[in-house]
Amino acid sequence: MNSKKHKNFNDYSKQIDKSIANAKERRKQALKNKKSLSNEQLEDNSGRANISIDDGEHCSLKEDIVNKQSVTLCPSAIPELKNSAVFGVVTGTVDEPHVNYFKQPLPVTDELNSVSLPVTPTEVFRISAECASNNSCKHFDGQNCRLATQITTKLPVVTKTLPSCPIRRECRWWKQEGKSACMRCPQIVTDHYNASEQVLQAAKPVE
Repeated sequence: MNSKKHKNFNDYSKQIDKSIANAKERRKQALKNKKSLSNEQLEDNSGRANISIDDGEHCSLKEDIVNKQSVTLCPSAIPELKNSAVFGVVTGTVDEPHVNYFKQPLPVTDELNSVSLPVTPTEVFRISAECASNNSCKHFDGQNCRLATQITTKLPVVTKTLPSCPIRRECRWWKQEGKSACMRCPQIVTDHYNASEQVLQAAKPVE
């Protein structure tokens, strides 16, 4: 990674490079697995889990999110939302991703897309944005984030101690599920190719 070009992420350059390499390998594995599936299986299980507040249909990307003193944040958002911020980079291994949390969130800028090439920012980083509870989020039932509930009930604990997270105080998952969500959060990749069946089930919106 060119540190001069991407000075905001210079402190995390090695971790970002590793994350990109892992993301590329997940894509290769997903493509390999797809070739062994029937057409019917492909329609039901692509091996890709999209764990975010938006799938392009349920939340307007043009919404003007205003800075507030106290807001509730989605910890698995997309960079297109205004006032979104990067708060971690996905490291670990190809099969066992693990988020390394930043000391402070970094605002999403135009460089984010280029720093994560040739994959996408949501494969490399964890991004926060204002919870879309009032904007028809596919995971929100009017009171609770069902994604947070499914993550805490369907995914295993991956850390023995609370991660040092810069957005915990405002995080929807923390406010709703407490420590149980935080102990599972480090394994979450927002756009996860070749995800396990457990992750696919946790990411599936509740109808």
